[in-house]
Amino acid sequence: MQSKILVPIIRLVVIVIFLGIVSFVVQRLPMLTDLTIPDLGMSASSLAKSIISLIMIIVIWGFGQEFAPQLQKALPGWPESASLIKYLVFLIAVLIAYGALLPLASRLLLGDIWIYQVLFVLLALFPVILGGLTLYKSVDKVTNLLGREASKMIDITCSNCGTLNPPTGKFCQKCGQELVLEVKKPTSKKCANCGTENSPEAGFCSNCGKAV
Repeated sequence: MQSKILVPIIRLVVIVIFLGIVSFVVQRLPMLTDLTIPDLGMSASSLAKSIISLIMIIVIWGFGQEFAPQLQKALPGWPESASLIKYLVFLIAVLIAYGALLPLASRLLLGDIWIYQVLFVLLALFPVILGGLTLYKSVDKVTNLLGREASKMIDITCSNCGTLNPPTGKFCQKCGQELVLEVKKPTSKKCANCGTENSPEAGFCSNCGKAV
């Protein structure tokens, strides 16, 4: 599963570096910097840079569509992680698009460039607000996830001799006793609907009847 998650990340990094190099070279080619496109009033190198930025948006968007479901599978206890990745990708795409289209918008809108700026501010706020709300609603899941990951890093105490062993150990390094990680069972279940504390075995809330 970890390798599947790393593949799109590595692919994205390689493509972004490649496009960055291409953009750097294109902007310094004299035949492009000296060439001006009459209808647009901008140099060919600036137009090429904008096109490369739009290609980068497509690459990043494809990364989000591929990476989000894989992250959701890797973190089944936090399904909202996929939505957060998509919101983040959308925000990055908006920021790149703003810079890529700004030269063209400045020449077309002239004194009304504020319309372009306000439009992109609204587009940027959209994923920020939705992402913030999603993260706020899933705080408990994130806390539980971090708690489980932290528990994997805790040394295991041997029940036979009391020696501390690495969290990945299966047998005590001193006496050879098989190591068992003691997991504390929850003393109660809190209803997400009304907040009532129920017994750990409860399937439904004793106060409102909702599933717990």
